Amino acid sequence: MEEKRTPVSAETQGGPAGAAGAAHSAAAEAERSAKAKAAHSVDATAGRSAAQPDEGAQLDAGTQAQAEAGGKKKPPKKKKKKRTLLEDILHLLVKILLIILMFVILFTTLFGITRYNNLAMDPKVRAGDVVVFYRLDKRFVANDLCAVKYKDKVHILRVAAIAGDTVDFKEDGFYINGHRQQEPDPGQTSLPIKDGVDFPITLKQGQVFLLGDNRETSLDSRIFGPVSTDHTLGKVMLILRRRNF
Repeated sequence: MEEKRTPVSAETQGGPAGAAGAAHSAAAEAERSAKAKAAHSVDATAGRSAAQPDEGAQLDAGTQAQAEAGGKKKPPKKKKKKRTLLEDILHLLVKILLIILMFVILFTTLFGITRYNNLAMDPKVRAGDVVVFYRLDKRFVANDLCAVKYKDKVHILRVAAIAGDTVDFKEDGFYINGHRQQEPDPGQTSLPIKDGVDFPITLKQGQVFLLGDNRETSLDSRIFGPVSTDHTLGKVMLILRRRNF
């Protein structure tokens, strides 16, 4: 029969010497483990220490920015200085002068205004009426009222014929292109004026023939002939009646 052998440990085999070696190895392993833990703790502490200054710097920068923002105060608003009575009067006078200047420019470049003082257009325009005309509109058609200057006076007359029309006066009245025209006043007959222009006459391009409604007293194209539209003052746009004011 075979005999059972019991395993013998290194400590048993080596005796006291083997036990001492094992204890030394265990102590060395424990020391290495302690050193590794200590090194890990030092690295973690160093990492936290390195991070803390950045956070502190950010806090310091933010605090400084807030302090600077708080230190910059908006300048106080200046109070408007009250104007004196003299300044108010001068300001008003300047406004009045500007308004006058505006009207002068308007009525010397765009519009014209005149007070009518004869009977050539009675009763449509009466003596004493104020007439406003537009200087830039010279595109006339028949029956328009036109402002024209003759012998240094402004006359308001009616456009009776335009370019291309043939005007004639006969014993029984006024003709345009061979057709007798209706008289403004049935009791009057339009006749040529002695020492005036000769008829019949055909109007050229850009010409108009002007007549007053009151044929007996009117100074019109029967005397000075057809008028170039460039020589007219403009088209009448407004009549302000001042009679009996």
